[in-house]
Formats: sequence, structure tokens, C-alpha cells
Amino acid sequence: MSSKAASFVRFTVQEGKTEEFIAQLKPIVKEYSQLPGVLSLTFAQTGAQEIRSIAVYDSMASLEANGPALKEAVASIMPLLAEGGFERAIGEVVVEA
Repeated sequence: MSSKAASFVRFTVQEGKTEEFIAQLKPIVKEYSQLPGVLSLTFAQTGAQEIRSIAVYDSMASLEANGPALKEAVASIMPLLAEGGFERAIGEVVVEA
């Protein structure tokens, strides 16, 4: 197994707010991806109102250390989410190409 860690987030955006959400997300992603320990950060639109992300970190310690920065980074986009529209799962990377 790898010592890398990953964070998966599902964002459910309010109806009619997806374009605004993506526009506000772009500068946040650029800044967050520069934090120590962040190896990659990718977002994909998986439904009309759904965006999913995966962030890969060099270790679980880095993932945990960046938690406060993540909360701060996404605070500005939270009002665009539907109720219950933020779901996060974390885990250790087990297979990588």
C-alpha cells in the first residue's frame, strides 16, 4: 500500500448555481493545490448540480494538516450548495497508476 492519502468530496449545488460555483471554485483550487503535501486536485461535473473532487496528498498527516485550510478555502462557496450538499470521505491510496 501507498502512504499517500486521498479526499473525495461530493458537492451538490443549488439549482441554477452550478456555473457560479465553478467560477468561484477555480481560484480556490489554484491556491489550495499549492499547499504543502497536496500532490493533485481534480474536480469533475458528474451531474447537472453535482461536482465531485479528488485530492491526493503525500500522506494522511498532510491531509489532516490541511483540514483547516480546506475549511477556509471552501467557506466562500458553501452558500451555493444545496442543503446537505457537502459530503466528504477520506482514505489511504491503495492502487495507483
